[in-house]
Amino acid sequence: MSLIVQQSPQFATRDDVAGREGITPPPQWHESASNDLHAELPILASTGLDPLIGDTLSRLHCLFQKPEGFDLTTTDFHDLTCFVLHRLLHDTTSPIDDTRLPASLESEVIRYAIVLYLLMVHGPTYFSHVRLQYTTTLKLKALLEQWILAPPSDRESLWIWVLSIGMAASDGTPEYHYFTTHAHKASTALGISAWETALPHHKAVLWLENLVTDRLFRRHWEAVWVLKPDI
Repeated sequence: MSLIVQQSPQFATRDDVAGREGITPPPQWHESASNDLHAELPILASTGLDPLIGDTLSRLHCLFQKPEGFDLTTTDFHDLTCFVLHRLLHDTTSPIDDTRLPASLESEVIRYAIVLYLLMVHGPTYFSHVRLQYTTTLKLKALLEQWILAPPSDRESLWIWVLSIGMAASDGTPEYHYFTTHAHKASTALGISAWETALPHHKAVLWLENLVTDRLFRRHWEAVWVLKPDI
């Protein structure tokens, strides 16, 4: 994947608009737009959420939490990941469009959290994505340092989900302490002391149900819950 090697998207994406060149998603991406789950995410009612971010989050939520289960093949999941990463990251490198409203801080937090989530859940294919994951983690941390000044009171699930991604993505780096510290504070404030009470918050935003994903995120929260209160 050239994105992994070059650290920035080399191609545009082609979604529902015909006649343009670019990376295309698997068929399930288009099917998700008509899924009944598409309008069930409360976060989509957020004012100022960038349409591209909201649409991406909603479609992924539909694909990952279909009642009949996750049905993408390994190839389809790879194509989906490539498409979404290029879609989200290409938007940050495109020339500034003066007619487009600036994305909200919340939108940008979600943008980089989705990128990190897909990198970790999909895993490396041909090349290690450690460098891209780390640089994206730094961007997420920088955004959170602004967002944390006044996190929306009705965004508990988003806050838990983002911190969970931050912990998993920063594991083994100096930034890990930053995410675990805030995860400890958040879980204490919300009364979350077990994985069974944390998991619903993840599912309310974006969650791929399987053992690998469960182990990837659960262990960080279990480590947080044994931290001393004065971390």
